[in-house]
Amino acid sequence: MKSWIRCFAAWFLGMMIAGSGIGAARTAFPGAVPAAGEILAGHEGLEKAWKEGLTEVLVRCQGLVVYKLPDDLEGIRHQRFLIRLSSGQTVLIVHNIDLAKRVAKLRVGDKVRVRGEYIWNEKGGLIHKTHRDPGGEDPSGWIKHEGWIYR
Repeated sequence: MKSWIRCFAAWFLGMMIAGSGIGAARTAFPGAVPAAGEILAGHEGLEKAWKEGLTEVLVRCQGLVVYKLPDDLEGIRHQRFLIRLSSGQTVLIVHNIDLAKRVAKLRVGDKVRVRGEYIWNEKGGLIHKTHRDPGGEDPSGWIKHEGWIYR
């Protein structure tokens, strides 16, 4: 199947699911809150995104690592870990280790700062795109840990 057909099919299926209310989350388009390019910062910003069902918004936050998951090695490889914000909300961090270096010596209890794209889900959401965008289209993300910046 040609790639444009696959892209259209994925888009169409996404529109059908979003329109049905099944697992629906709002995408922040220009003119929506937050404005395009605006960063939702801190636990207040993430709590707002989660409560309002916002998705695909740029966020910046910090939290403590509460759980390390095994790497996702299917397709594009990701380092995964869960952080707890000062508000108590937990967020899954999904860090692409094919585009950026793995966060070294990461341990439960470590403090991390993260910038990336927030994706809503009912469990508190996830943050991905914690790396430089190789296409230069999206703002760069990063993870800061023990004085090192991983992007």
